[in-house]
Amino acid sequence: MPVSTVHPVVPAAATEAGSVLRVAELPQDIPVFAVLEGVGLGVWDWDMETNTVYASPRLRALYGYGPDEAFDLDLDALTHSDDKAALLADRQAHWAGQTPFYKNEHRVRHRLGHWVWVLSRGLVVERDAQGRPLRMTGFHVDVTARKQAEWLHLQTQQRLELALRGSNDGLWDWDLLSDKLYCSPRFMALLHFSDEAEFNEVFTFRAHLHPDDVWRVTGMVHAHIDGQTPAFDAEYRLRCRGGDYRWFHGRGKVARNDAGQPVRFAGHITDITDRVAADAAREALQAQLREAQKRDALGMLAGGVAQDFETSLKDARTQLNLLQAGRDIGPGGAAPLAALEQALARAELLTRQMLAFSRQQPQHMVVLDLAGAVGAWLDEWQALLPPDVLLTRQLDSPGLTVLADAPRLRQVMAELWRNACQAVARTGGHVQVKVVPDAAGQGVEWTVSDDGLGMPAEVLAQAFEPFFSTGQHGAGSGLGLAAVQAIVQAHQGRVSLRSAPGQGTQATVWLPAVGGMQVSPPAAPVAAPAPSPTAAGATRAEGSQAGGHVVFIDDYEAMVYLITRMLRKRGCRVSAFERAADALALVQANPQDVDLLVTDYNMPGMSGLDVVRQVKAWRADLPVVITSGHVTPAMKAEALAEGVRQVLGKHDSVEAMADQLVAVLAQLPPRSGPV
Repeated sequence: MPVSTVHPVVPAAATEAGSVLRVAELPQDIPVFAVLEGVGLGVWDWDMETNTVYASPRLRALYGYGPDEAFDLDLDALTHSDDKAALLADRQAHWAGQTPFYKNEHRVRHRLGHWVWVLSRGLVVERDAQGRPLRMTGFHVDVTARKQAEWLHLQTQQRLELALRGSNDGLWDWDLLSDKLYCSPRFMALLHFSDEAEFNEVFTFRAHLHPDDVWRVTGMVHAHIDGQTPAFDAEYRLRCRGGDYRWFHGRGKVARNDAGQPVRFAGHITDITDRVAADAAREALQAQLREAQKRDALGMLAGGVAQDFETSLKDARTQLNLLQAGRDIGPGGAAPLAALEQALARAELLTRQMLAFSRQQPQHMVVLDLAGAVGAWLDEWQALLPPDVLLTRQLDSPGLTVLADAPRLRQVMAELWRNACQAVARTGGHVQVKVVPDAAGQGVEWTVSDDGLGMPAEVLAQAFEPFFSTGQHGAGSGLGLAAVQAIVQAHQGRVSLRSAPGQGTQATVWLPAVGGMQVSPPAAPVAAPAPSPTAAGATRAEGSQAGGHVVFIDDYEAMVYLITRMLRKRGCRVSAFERAADALALVQANPQDVDLLVTDYNMPGMSGLDVVRQVKAWRADLPVVITSGHVTPAMKAEALAEGVRQVLGKHDSVEAMADQLVAVLAQLPPRSGPV
């Protein structure tokens, strides 16, 4: 991890700076650190060129150090030996560009000597021209409570299984005509009686029932004797010889004569005290796990919105710089002020989302191997599978890829899996998960089914309604089938339920295979100030440093506005769009009228590479530039293979990006005629 003096395959610049790690001050160019620290994350920032690390006060406190104490520990050396190999492998994989981010859970020895379980997440935020990491940022979260809860949960399950295997039922037979009761030796032993004479003298069923169970259980006994129920089946407490109470599960059935009159009532009891205690412990552990998962979700949410938060603040700083320079003061000063207000409002919204665990997050679409992802999620949740529930999978169909936001589909899987497990948890049963191609070969069918009690038609009809639930208060994560439906529909898919009483439930999600996504219908382009007469009629001559028609696409409104203004000030004619479909409609109408197309990489419904492939079909030599907030070597290689001229990161200022685009225009070969 970054706060260390031992790093496998550290860049040469880091080793040349010396083996002694230096602790830095809070990096002023990453204001989001203050937000992450405020929500309880231990933040670190590692400058790998100078081997300098910033460790936040929360990170120091996690390992027992005050904010003013020296903190130059080698945390790799303090990592538990059983965890170190996986930690180093995960970190090296991220450095090599094999994973989008670094994530590992491991134990670190505290200053006082005990072990602290931490979730460590990090991201290489800067690389050199050869792709070697230069700077890495991340945070630590204390997950000790969750790990302990998971361990205790496993121990409780093991104790319960051992107790059930070793138990024997006690038998009873009540002669209703003579009102005489026979109880087997095991029955007496379950109540801690060893002397049969003593037991027969003092024991009556009603007198030994717990006061809170008397009316309920005796009512069930009389209801069965009277023929109102097919069998007697109840859980209750009986007082033992020493005065303590134990829980039992009693089951029995009445024998009747030819006239239908009850003559005997026989059955057996099972000591379920250990099971009841285990159930209570499991509920408590599940509550602890839910709280721990909420803390993990906060870390994931913070990491997901950090890039957007930083972009918003950079937009605000750009606008402030323009105002301070006096370029837009006067009649036109309202425009940058409005843009500044918009950028700050967006940043405030992102902060509120982070603190409130908002689920309204932008989609980050990637090509996802759905069967592989579902299998990995099920592996992760295997420890939470209830006892007596059998899970089977059918995930062996290769090549089932979809365009998806992986965290959102993970939410879908979590909700469907949880519902199925809850349906069979108390009685035991079977849960099956399948990912298979659909019959038409156009998409992927993903089903989660159980053989539980099922749902009547009136319940099934309301299953997707917001806030409708058949579970107990407080059960589940609150996602609900309404959210599942919204997520699936956002992926241009559909979800359905099939259920009937006694026949279990099957949830089926259909998602389009890669290539089946539909382009949204065109809409009006983003409103922006009209270009000057010079810019509108500009042509690009050989060797010119500006001019030309630029089509710009980005789903972030503030970025569209700022780039449009910066390019027009540099003499370019700009057509700016927030939706790729609108830009494609303009290019298709006259491909030769465009000098340069600039598109964001991550956009809803259509990626930057999808845009590239489409415009290349209309005009193969159209120069294209892709922009992204996180440029990886793999993404850059894929873009260049598609004929993209250049891939630009969004880490610099908007003015710097505008200068880079003008430089690209200037390097293009001239073409005759108006642009």
